[in-house]
Amino acid sequence: MTTDPAIETAAPSAQNPVRAWLAVARFAAGQTVWNRRVLLTLLLFLVPVLTVVVVRAFGHDLERQQVATLYGWVTVIVALAVIVPLTAMLYFSSLVSQEALEGTLVYLFTRRLNRPGVMAAKFVGAAVPLALMALLAQGLLFLAAAAGEGGMRTASGVPELWACAAVVALAMVVFGALFAALGVLVRRPLAAGIGYVFVCEWMLANRQLKIRQLSVNYYLRCILRAATERSPMAELFEDILRGETTPARSSLATLAMVAAAALLVACLAVWRKEFTQAREEQT
Repeated sequence: MTTDPAIETAAPSAQNPVRAWLAVARFAAGQTVWNRRVLLTLLLFLVPVLTVVVVRAFGHDLERQQVATLYGWVTVIVALAVIVPLTAMLYFSSLVSQEALEGTLVYLFTRRLNRPGVMAAKFVGAAVPLALMALLAQGLLFLAAAAGEGGMRTASGVPELWACAAVVALAMVVFGALFAALGVLVRRPLAAGIGYVFVCEWMLANRQLKIRQLSVNYYLRCILRAATERSPMAELFEDILRGETTPARSSLATLAMVAAAALLVACLAVWRKEFTQAREEQT
């Protein structure tokens, strides 16, 4: 069994938890960035950008208000409801399973590193680069909608950019925590994740009923509605979120509790789960 240098430096520092967790987080970040899946991730993040570019290229008579509506629609319906959940599922559902197969996770646990701390460090290490990728993609999406002749008008402080970028990054963290928990609780996390996204984030989130509060996207849309109420995107969110909605602060608090609870469940599951060096046992 071979181990990464970052993991090897974490093991001797088990008596210094902060240094060990930083080493694990750095290793997880490297795995996230230098991975064959990163190409697929970048292509997924470019889908909303290409959508706006194509629509603007063929819709020469689009007014600025219509371009702003297009930007908001692509952010909500494509990025938040499809791209971010699928990307989070792709990475976080296998946050520990792949290393368990390779044996590096067992190597860490046998060096007296705190199991919940290792799980939390791996989550942070993966969440930071993915959130940065999402921020970059949202910036490109904004440029595609705002640049050039006929680009959407932007209000003071560009709330369309900062609000949407912050919400997209928040969505990556929340979905990441949910799928990290699924990854250690169920045997087939990808199947369970696809079922969750289809039922909760695609079906329930678009229902004009209180049951939509079971979806993460409902609270993300409530935050965006409050942040862009004075922007050209305001009418879009009035149409999407009809009826009584949850205040932005309550929505943010709800998402924070969901992410914290899911990450706690993931840490506890890793703490109690038995891991074996599968590859070595097979040889």
